Order: sequence, then C-alpha cells, then structure tokens
Amino acid sequence: MYKVFLNPENIIEVYNEGEKTPEDQLDTIRQIKDLSAKLRSENKPAIIFDDISKMNLPSEQLRKVGSTIEKILDFDKLAFFTTDLQMKILIKFMIQAGNVVKLRVFTNKDEALAWLKASSI
Repeated sequence: MYKVFLNPENIIEVYNEGEKTPEDQLDTIRQIKDLSAKLRSENKPAIIFDDISKMNLPSEQLRKVGSTIEKILDFDKLAFFTTDLQMKILIKFMIQAGNVVKLRVFTNKDEALAWLKASSI
C-alpha cells in the first residue's frame, strides 16, 4: 500500500507500507513526476519526503531503480524516513551506488522535514 500527495507546504509526500511491487513503484514514480512538473510550472522547487518506515525491504529490482532515482525523477531534494536499521543501510548503499547527491536518509521525521525545508536547495 502507498500514497502520494502534495502537502500544503508544497512538499511531495510518499507513504509506503508493506510490500511494494514493481507496478506500485512505476505508479509512484508517475505520480511524483506529475507533481514535480506541476511545481516546476509554478517555479517552485520539487522536494520529496518518502516515509518508508513501514515498508518491507525492497526486491533487487526495486533497489536497482532506487539507485538511479536522480536520473528517473526531477527533484531538488529527497528525504527518506525510516527507523529500520536494515532499510537505512540499504538506502545508504543505494545512495552510494547511484552517486546520488540530493538525497538523504533520516531516522527522525522532523529532521528530515527540516532538511527539506532548508533554503540550501
């Protein structure tokens, strides 16, 4: 299960729970692209908060897509939130493998949102 929406602060929020299929991932990417395009058309930054704290560990196929996220999506900043140590290690590995520089992983939701809102976009 997942949901994607634009919050009142113009942050694209993504919430994932349980198993995420490749079809779910494609739909999530499509929704994020649409919202990013909307923000860009309004001359606003595209920033994304992705809560993966209740998501199962992703399959190898999903991990491969995750390591190319900067090439797939147009965004200024992306913060992942998880309290699961395995997930955090996996995301950090994907960041390093994909040489992703506009993405960070946090174990504190407030810190993630503060980083996203910081003016250093």
